[in-house]
Amino acid sequence: MGIDNYQLSKIARLYYDAGLTLKQIGERMNVSIATVSRSLVEARRRGIVKITVSDELEDFRNLESSIEEKYGLEECRIVSSSDRVEDVYREMASALGQTLRRILKPGMLVGLSWGHTLKSIGEYLPPLHRAKCDTIPILGAIGAVETGLFPNAISRSFADRLGGKSYLVNAPAILDSKNMRETIEMESMFRPIRQKWDEVDVVLLSVSGLDRKASVSRYGILERSWMDELVHLGTVCATNFIMLDAEGREVQNEITDRLLRLSLPSLLKVRKKIVLSFGKAKCVAIGAALRGGVATALITDYDTAAGL
Repeated sequence: MGIDNYQLSKIARLYYDAGLTLKQIGERMNVSIATVSRSLVEARRRGIVKITVSDELEDFRNLESSIEEKYGLEECRIVSSSDRVEDVYREMASALGQTLRRILKPGMLVGLSWGHTLKSIGEYLPPLHRAKCDTIPILGAIGAVETGLFPNAISRSFADRLGGKSYLVNAPAILDSKNMRETIEMESMFRPIRQKWDEVDVVLLSVSGLDRKASVSRYGILERSWMDELVHLGTVCATNFIMLDAEGREVQNEITDRLLRLSLPSLLKVRKKIVLSFGKAKCVAIGAALRGGVATALITDYDTAAGL
């Protein structure tokens, strides 16, 4: 073919970069449509044009495998990142639905933590009524009912989609003292909840740091002075009010002794533990949770996974 590389490159750029049609390129270059077509073929043959197919799914799968290997997870599910958090919530809910459809059996008990991520994913979760699974909050009552972050409200939302009922936990999550927490745990009215916590088959957890954007800070759940003290002790991660350092070790002090929730030793005994969390700012917190063994599965978005 008697067209030099410059002309081939010009035609290729007009077609691939500028998006012109073969006819428009022919008119501009003063050649026939057939010549334009042959030029595009020749440009590929000479290596002027190199076409690659971006397989996003394969890229996701490779990253999922890397995270599974690095943190010893049974499963990692990655969804697309987006500037719209609602889109990420919706995709994470879809991924969670696929996972739950596979692992849940009728009669199983699902434990729910709290937080804005779990609240939103619960709202987008597709109906799985055939699961016929009950739910239960795995921490005491916290926050205001009207925010939707109230643990009982989140648990009820998931129960509606799983075709089951939700148990109520009406004792407060933050108590005045360690003695008061221990007293409530021993009371006959709380004993059925304590027993149910020991029967949980699957837990769904969110993860956050202790910065001012975290739900515990934004909604005034924990006093700022408490959070500053926990950070001073090395806390980088909070999940179900379990405080962890960067290596995934539990941080305990007078404040954590007052928290009514499924304890870390009890949580680690649960067979299926799914962490749902995303955000580049949460990478350190999520990494700590994974190192601490609080997850057998992770559902997150691509940007967060790349940070991990």
